[in-house]
Amino acid sequence: MSYFTQGQKALKPKDVKICVLFDPEDGRIAHHHMISTFPGGQSVDEKEVERRTLARAASFGTDTSKLKALHVSGKDCDPSRRYKVDVKTLTLIELPMPERLAFKGAANFRK
Repeated sequence: MSYFTQGQKALKPKDVKICVLFDPEDGRIAHHHMISTFPGGQSVDEKEVERRTLARAASFGTDTSKLKALHVSGKDCDPSRRYKVDVKTLTLIELPMPERLAFKGAANFRK
């Protein structure tokens, strides 16, 4: 993953941490939060990522009392895709894009 600033060269984070909050009954993801740390920045541990994810979800009105947290690698999660959690293996399962959101050339969008 790269970020651009005002047309300048891409900045690549030194670390990306993602936490998803999911329903342990069906694996539906209710909220996710990603923290990118760039060179020179201070990394945060998984406990802090989870705390921020729960706080952010609650600030949007999500009831987090029955949700479980799962930490995933930035390599395993593409923000342009939809996922649910396999509640047995605790891994992400990519879901098909709803027809109304799919567009021609979507497979090339991530490149």
